[in-house]
Amino acid sequence: MEAKAASTQAPGSACSVSAEEIEKWMEEAMCMAKDALENTEVPVGCLMVYNNEVVGKGRNEVNQTKNATRHAEMVAIDQVLDWCRCSDKSPSEVFEHTVLYVTVEPCIMCATALRLVNLDNTKSIQWSRAGTSKKGLEYNTCRALGNAIFGLELISDGNRRHVINCEFVLLNFVRLRLVL
Repeated sequence: MEAKAASTQAPGSACSVSAEEIEKWMEEAMCMAKDALENTEVPVGCLMVYNNEVVGKGRNEVNQTKNATRHAEMVAIDQVLDWCRCSDKSPSEVFEHTVLYVTVEPCIMCATALRLVNLDNTKSIQWSRAGTSKKGLEYNTCRALGNAIFGLELISDGNRRHVINCEFVLLNFVRLRLVL
C-alpha cells in the first residue's frame, strides 16, 4: 500500500504527522513487537517521537522482568523520563509535544499512564487496530477511557498493512503459546 503525502492531524493538535512519517515510525514499532515475540513476550512495540527523534521506545518486558507493569508504553515512558533528565528538558513539555506510535491499542493501565504524563488531547496517539477488527469493538479501551474520563483524542493509523502485520505477530504469539 502506498503512503499518501497528506498529513493527518489530531483534533486540536499543533503537530501534524505525514503518512510517510507514520509509515516509518510504525515499521520501527513493529520491529520492537517482533523483538518482544522472539523473547516470548506479548508482541507489542511502541515509540515516542519528539521533534522527529525517538526519545523513548519499548516492547513488552512482563515475562522477562516478572513485573506485570512492564508494558511497551510503560517502558517507553520511563525512557522518555530518563531522556528528559539527561537533556535537561521538562517532561511535561516533552510529553505535550510527543507522538506515540504503538502496534496495538493501549490497555487501560497504559492509556491512564499516557494521560498522566500529559499525552492529552493536544497530541495524537497512532496505533494499529490489530486485535480489534470486529466492527464496534475498535478503540474500546482508549475511547472509553480517553473520551469519557480524560478527554483524550486518539487517531488510529488506518493503514491496513500495519493491521495485517500486527495481527500476524499477535497470532504467532498465540500459536507459540499453544505449542508450549
